[in-house]
Amino acid sequence: MNKIIYIGMDVHSTNFTLCSFEPGYGIEADKIFGQIKIKEDIFNSTVKYINKLKSMRPDVHVICGYEAGCLGYNLHRKLKAKEIESVILAPTTMAVSRNSSKKKNDYRDAVTIAKCLASSAYKAVYIPDEKDEDIRDFIRMRDDHKTALKQIKQKLNAFCLRHGHHYDKTKWTGLHLNWLRKLELSKVQRETVEEYLATYETLTSKIAFGIMAKLKRGIACLSLLKLNCTSFVFAEAMLKFSVVSRNTRTQIFKKLFDFIESNCCRTSPSKRDLRLLKDLPSLIKKIVSMNNIRVVKNA
Repeated sequence: MNKIIYIGMDVHSTNFTLCSFEPGYGIEADKIFGQIKIKEDIFNSTVKYINKLKSMRPDVHVICGYEAGCLGYNLHRKLKAKEIESVILAPTTMAVSRNSSKKKNDYRDAVTIAKCLASSAYKAVYIPDEKDEDIRDFIRMRDDHKTALKQIKQKLNAFCLRHGHHYDKTKWTGLHLNWLRKLELSKVQRETVEEYLATYETLTSKIAFGIMAKLKRGIACLSLLKLNCTSFVFAEAMLKFSVVSRNTRTQIFKKLFDFIESNCCRTSPSKRDLRLLKDLPSLIKKIVSMNNIRVVKNA
């Protein structure tokens, strides 16, 4: 069996710190060597470092690892393309010695990562495929819009409260927005409210219609299926699906995008597509029931 050399990588956007670790497994002393900080042509220099180690030690297998962080999954995929095995470590699961007498630095971090790899004292991060990652990014973008919308609502409410304006009915309806526009305010206060309302309308539009632009073709295709929901219910459900977990949302989007991709040139779904969407009705029903969405049957 070939020996294994573990390369700990403390990675940042501007530099990588590498450290090679060869465990002795109690038979011989552990070896720590090849510590280096790379600041120029970072990725290619890292590949060169690893390939040089492989050429010097053809009897060993090399495994690299780095902590999950700002570089995401891109570095892992690029290393895999170069036929270099790598692992992304979840930082909170790593067995790190709490030695307060030593200051934290990149070299010590690289050694720690290498030792965790060697002892399996960590949990690896799940690596999604690129389509899954794209869907996650899309969902996060929409969540960012929803967070910004919530902040605007809070600021408008606080503004009204500070200036003695109270609205006792349900807020953020058409009546409430008209009430805001008709408040008796000074010129500067009116401009402030109008700016808040403009931002509110922009974010509401992005949340409500941005997703529908992506799903319009999918909804048209789904209306061809004999599911226990209509295209109207599906559209409304997708607009209000933020109440479910992110994993559930990713699952819904993945199934839908797979369906759109495979049906963009067809007029009816295949058996494979029907199997792919087998769980979609129950997920939509869950969202519909949680949001009390009114079901309108197709004519």
